[in-house]
Amino acid sequence: MDRFGAVTWWGFSPALHLLDEGLLEKARLEEKGEDEALNILLIGMGDIRHIIKTLALSHRHRKPKLKFYIIENSLEVIARHMLLLAVVFEQPDQLGLQEKAELFLELYGNSLIRQQTFDYLRTKCDQFIKFVTDLDYMSQQFSILDLSQLKFKERDLLEGVFKFWRNQDHKTFPIVEMWEQRLRHSLKTRYDSRMGVFDWDYSMRLHDKTSIVYSREYKKWRETGVAFAFREGGYTVPNRSLASGLLINKGGEKVAQRGYWGDMVNSPYIALGIESENEELVKKVNDRHVKTSAEVALYNVTAYIHELLTGMRYTAGDVVKETKMPSRPIIEELDEDVNASEALSSVEATSTLGQSEKTKSMSATDTEFLRPVDVTVTFLPINSAQELHRKGKFHKAFDLVYLSNSMVHNLTEELQAIFAPGASVVIETVKFMLELKKEMSEEYVKKVTGMAHKAGCKIMKPCDGLKDAYMIFKYEH
Repeated sequence: MDRFGAVTWWGFSPALHLLDEGLLEKARLEEKGEDEALNILLIGMGDIRHIIKTLALSHRHRKPKLKFYIIENSLEVIARHMLLLAVVFEQPDQLGLQEKAELFLELYGNSLIRQQTFDYLRTKCDQFIKFVTDLDYMSQQFSILDLSQLKFKERDLLEGVFKFWRNQDHKTFPIVEMWEQRLRHSLKTRYDSRMGVFDWDYSMRLHDKTSIVYSREYKKWRETGVAFAFREGGYTVPNRSLASGLLINKGGEKVAQRGYWGDMVNSPYIALGIESENEELVKKVNDRHVKTSAEVALYNVTAYIHELLTGMRYTAGDVVKETKMPSRPIIEELDEDVNASEALSSVEATSTLGQSEKTKSMSATDTEFLRPVDVTVTFLPINSAQELHRKGKFHKAFDLVYLSNSMVHNLTEELQAIFAPGASVVIETVKFMLELKKEMSEEYVKKVTGMAHKAGCKIMKPCDGLKDAYMIFKYEH
């Protein structure tokens, strides 16, 4: 297994607004009737970055009903999607805006988390277990999720994942030792000079692709697996949401082994921390960025959650610039006694995860999450992309299909049966896969273009594999 990992815990490209005119033609949005849904299929997304950004910015358009369908190659990744969506849609009186953003990133990109964060994770597991065993209960408490398409065996295995997450014996997932073992295995004789290796990877590979990631934060993550540490100390508890099983070859036999089998070279900064609508965050002074990638990620997640829940743009310093409110509310219900903007944007008005009283208030196992209007996230069976064309309900169903670089092999001639006329097909490039050579990036673009052509798709604009994070096609049959 290479250093990219066998399980994709985070994407290797920046978050997309999937309703943007550069990806989806404006006419496709306008032609949707009031009761028609825009169907979006996300194959191998790895995290929920595209979903939260799209939902946050969707009110800026004529917003149809949105139905996201997700296919991953690991049930543990699906479990993570559920966890991170839960953080986003917690009621404001349970988690304030700052808490949500910090908690999201801590679970998202850290090998080690705080005890308070583990307490939250453990509490959510109790409710998630109820979700996978009682779909009616889930529809009442967390209406955005739909697990009905998963196989019974997959739901049973998801229950096992959540039971492992809530295990309080931290020795059963010693991620510090696992991280070190992976480093030793990948670097071999270079292990003792690993800081020099990290520096070389940063200077010769990452910096040219995105200079906003600071050397010190990248090297710290390479050494420890901790990407987002916004509070002093206390990051000592293994993040069990990064655990997965893998078949390892031992003595000629395949043996199942739980461990950390994710990315150890690209970093979780790429997905959320290298671009921002707030130009002040990405500007340079004396050819040096004024903000770190972690700070940009924190701002972006804060802004997405704020705009998603209030319909207003977020700016730093708790200054809220009002925009035209959506014709349909984003959230169906908020407590009448809670002003959403004030509850979400005032750091001083909310307690922190470090305060015991707030932690206690989060311990209820039957919390009801906020209800997004006209939005569902449906999980399809693991690795089911090549079976979709056989299902009549998905024939010409999808207006936009996204494929990650790790799942692009699913773009076959048969897959075009699920594309709606004029559908957009968005494919992640390998721009940010740091260990790939220039020639490999160029070859990838050529190969994927050929695959898309066979599937009836025409590229919308030329793609430079070294500069562009995505390739955009239109289905023309």
